[in-house]
Amino acid sequence: LRALGDELLRRACTIPEFTRALRGLGSRRAGPGSEHDRFFRPLLEARRGAERAARYEGARLAFDAASLRAAFNRRLREMAHERFPHDPPERRALEAEATDVAAPLYAAIIALDAAQRGLDSATEIDRFARWRQWTGALQRVFAQADDVWLALRPVFAAPAARTPAWRRLFRG
Repeated sequence: LRALGDELLRRACTIPEFTRALRGLGSRRAGPGSEHDRFFRPLLEARRGAERAARYEGARLAFDAASLRAAFNRRLREMAHERFPHDPPERRALEAEATDVAAPLYAAIIALDAAQRGLDSATEIDRFARWRQWTGALQRVFAQADDVWLALRPVFAAPAARTPAWRRLFRG
């Protein structure tokens, strides 16, 4: 009976497919390339880790909200640094603008964290309901990452035009 219960739990607590409805992940209009891949890497690596997990707890741990937030913060910092490696004020301004654009993604990650705590403290009776709430929050993280990527592309598109002409003139 225990094996039957474990199998039922394994089948009921699977992570659904979230990427099919996304407009930016992997599409031509999203400008696929190294930046695109690096931006979505935290979610895709977590997805692969969740698929390898034997139990639902491992799948939940693969999408740790604090780790996702740190990874997206790191990605935005890296992208800003690549645009302005020798101009710290412009780099900080670009990073702040990118962080503002990514605010809906961060809000979705905060909601995922709350759902994770609810799932972690769930009793056996309400585990399936909490799992559905958690997967719903995770789906919103994927959707927000997709929307944020599409909104970030113009922010990172033309960094040279962001530097004022007087600063470029007196740089030397």
